[in-house]
Amino acid sequence: METWQTVVSYEGKLVRRNWLFYLFVVGVLGYASVFLIPWDIHRGWWSRIVFASSIPMRGVYFLNLLQSLVVVFLVCDIQRKRNKAETRETFSIRPVGNGRFFLGEFFGIFLPFLVVDVVFMIVCAMIHIVVPDSPENLWVFLFYFFVRVLPPLIFVSGLSLLVTKLVKLPFVSWFVLIGFLYFSYAFLVSPLYGVLDFRGSLLPDSFSSLVGFIHVEENLMQRGAFLWLGISFLCFAASLVKRLPNIPGRKFYLIVPACLCLMVSLCLGALYVGKYQARLKNRGAFREAILEYGKCPTARVLEHEIT
Repeated sequence: METWQTVVSYEGKLVRRNWLFYLFVVGVLGYASVFLIPWDIHRGWWSRIVFASSIPMRGVYFLNLLQSLVVVFLVCDIQRKRNKAETRETFSIRPVGNGRFFLGEFFGIFLPFLVVDVVFMIVCAMIHIVVPDSPENLWVFLFYFFVRVLPPLIFVSGLSLLVTKLVKLPFVSWFVLIGFLYFSYAFLVSPLYGVLDFRGSLLPDSFSSLVGFIHVEENLMQRGAFLWLGISFLCFAASLVKRLPNIPGRKFYLIVPACLCLMVSLCLGALYVGKYQARLKNRGAFREAILEYGKCPTARVLEHEIT
């Protein structure tokens, strides 16, 4: 356990010392201070704080956009530096197995971003508390953090680590990941009711003090699909480590949880699409019934004695 913590500590230092991570921190805090704080409520800013989810909804959208880009660049940059440093090493000898070493590498990347995300959500909550006439609900921020922030972070981290393990050239892996992000932002937002969008841009996430969140079940299905998909990518990437394990054949056991997580992700995605298709079918049936009733003769009251 102590050795694993050492791996997490050193991997985390590589992330925190990278200039991309500092750029991410400055960008997130700058966006919160410039665009999320309503400096003048009387000039159209009231519409941006009217709901308890107004500020976190806009903040999380920018956070996922910037965080996914920085994670991709940072993972590729760390892999490039590691390949450059290990060119003269014949054997990679470490007192830790492949699974724990890869898990430590993931948490070394994940934890610094997680801390920044927590600080960002606290800043958003403080803005809602300080601004007058702004409804606050701390459970909304917890919902956004666990449902809208964590799944994209785990998915992008797992995908980036998997691509860097499959593709040896850091520039090619960076090109593939950036191409995926662009394709996802430009073309995968609306097809199949948004099930292919890892950020969940079109999911209903507004919170009302009267009815709360709407369609929470579908929201959790779509978010859970990418959460389990990211975990499966991590398991697949861990099994692709070229370093010989301590026990021969041990790394092939990672394929089993990877396939199970992938199946859970696909099932959640299928259930999500099935929900919307069933709803669309019901709407079509209601529309046809209304049209049939419209063909029937209608009655009109010509005279009445209602006083």
